[in-house]
Amino acid sequence: MKELLLFRTFVLFPFIGIAGPDVADALRTSFASVPNEHIIVDTTLALCLIICSAGIWVYETMELKTPGKNKQDYNPQSMSTLAGHEA
Repeated sequence: MKELLLFRTFVLFPFIGIAGPDVADALRTSFASVPNEHIIVDTTLALCLIICSAGIWVYETMELKTPGKNKQDYNPQSMSTLAGHEA
């Protein structure tokens, strides 16, 4: 899971670095001015981001469905404070 988060982070940086100037150039002139290689790379990076985000979302929803990891099991009132008294 950690590797998937790191991969998504490292895919995001080149995506922003390539897609940002390409979109600005396309809005200023036309989309025909954007090279085909940039469109292919932007599309590939966007698909990687979407697939990684979907995988992370599925993993988190499956983790919440496992017994003992539900949010209802967490009771912040029963936690003791630093002084050792009940909150």
